[in-house]
Amino acid sequence: MNRNFIISIIFLLSLATIGIAYLQIKLIRQGVELREKQFDSNVYSVLNRTAYHLEQLYAIKKINNQHNNIEKLSSQLGKKLLTKLGIEQNGVIDKNFVGTFEINDPNTGAQLQIKIDTQNGVQTIQYLNKSDGDNDPINDFFIKSGGFGIQESGEELKDVVSKAEVEATIANELRSAGIKTKYQYSLFNPATYNTIYSNIDKMTPKIFEESYPIAIYNNLFGNELTLLLYFPKKDLYILTNLWMMLTESIVFIGVILFCFGACLFIIYRQKKLSDLTTDFINNMTHELKTPVATITLAGEMLKNQKVLSDIDKARNYAGIILEENNRLSSHIERVLQFAKYDRGQIELKKESFDIHEIIQDVLDSSLLRIQSLKGEVVLHLNASNSLLYADKHHIHNVLNNIIDNAIKYTGSNPLHIEVNTFNKSDGIIIVIKDNGIGMNKDTQKKIFEKFYRVPTGNVHDVKGFGLGLSYVKAMVEAHHGHVSVQSELNKGSNFELFLPIKEM
Repeated sequence: MNRNFIISIIFLLSLATIGIAYLQIKLIRQGVELREKQFDSNVYSVLNRTAYHLEQLYAIKKINNQHNNIEKLSSQLGKKLLTKLGIEQNGVIDKNFVGTFEINDPNTGAQLQIKIDTQNGVQTIQYLNKSDGDNDPINDFFIKSGGFGIQESGEELKDVVSKAEVEATIANELRSAGIKTKYQYSLFNPATYNTIYSNIDKMTPKIFEESYPIAIYNNLFGNELTLLLYFPKKDLYILTNLWMMLTESIVFIGVILFCFGACLFIIYRQKKLSDLTTDFINNMTHELKTPVATITLAGEMLKNQKVLSDIDKARNYAGIILEENNRLSSHIERVLQFAKYDRGQIELKKESFDIHEIIQDVLDSSLLRIQSLKGEVVLHLNASNSLLYADKHHIHNVLNNIIDNAIKYTGSNPLHIEVNTFNKSDGIIIVIKDNGIGMNKDTQKKIFEKFYRVPTGNVHDVKGFGLGLSYVKAMVEAHHGHVSVQSELNKGSNFELFLPIKEM
């Protein structure tokens, strides 16, 4: 696979993933901004209704407190209000009063329909047929009656409207608007900053900046107070309302990132597999060419009449041909066997045998190579139960591959191989230790992968296809065992195999 093509694919995938994630985040931000605007609009609607209801509450209670003054008024509005509000002889407004009545507007003479209702103990007045452009007759009434204006300090408000009534009005309006988050409020005089009612422990610049204010009582009396609402958990409340959208967005972004990562992983694996396959083909070509060339050369020599006349030479060349042919067959068989296992086509032919005998056979077959390197083998076959029920042929190949690697990767050190066996639990442990060139930690993680060979640059001094140890791992696991390695550079390697004794 072309390197530039892979880089281009990765770049385009990265760009597309970033673009999709950016658009998703942008949509989330727009959703949050929309909810913030909606929240702000709802809060200001709450403030407007709260201000109106508090003004009406003040007006009604003021009528109650100023009963005698109202009776002296000649205004038709004052008398009708006094009668229709149900003010008793003791000057107390009937809190259970609900009714609709008609009065004449003292300014225009028009007949107005007024509905007075009680909401959780808060009296409210509603005009049923008053147009937006008309004056408020109740406002006019209090302006004309005099003596009802709030003083600049706002102290008179405390004598008329209690803190509990203010808090109840705010809570009712927030509940009606569906706003169910923690809030704080402050009712104060903006001219003097004297606080009338508040549940804020300490007013900070942050609270003042992020709060929602509204002027209150300014229409009725000319003086004004400010009602301020602050929501300390506002951001969390808005995000909570968007939990479905946020959850879906997070899930989709996660899926996109997962797919992107999976694509990169697949591309990386394919590139790696491509490189390994190329390396394997090169190694296989080299390994197969050598015996073929040797066989060809020996065959050519056998055509020579002088060689044919010398029985010993002819026998020697025939032996070379046979040996190289066996070597060639071994290579081909190894590749075919691994291919069968990789496709799941291999069948284990299990039988009972002594693993100590197999170890001895493997070492005997490698004895000439070990002796040629002036090496030594030390055996500690301490397993008291050495009978296995397994595929004898494959176990032989497993041990042969490990011993073969110990011989091939001897390095400059005199060859020393140590084989230990002992029983553990319901299986047998086989430890094969050498003093060869060893491996670093990165190599140890990869040696059981298909086609992997320790890099040696352009020097092909160690032969093989990179299938030996991957075959070892595959066969050991096929027998429900496991294999591990511990190694250190220039100090050798230590392979440990576990094989269960009983059939599984």
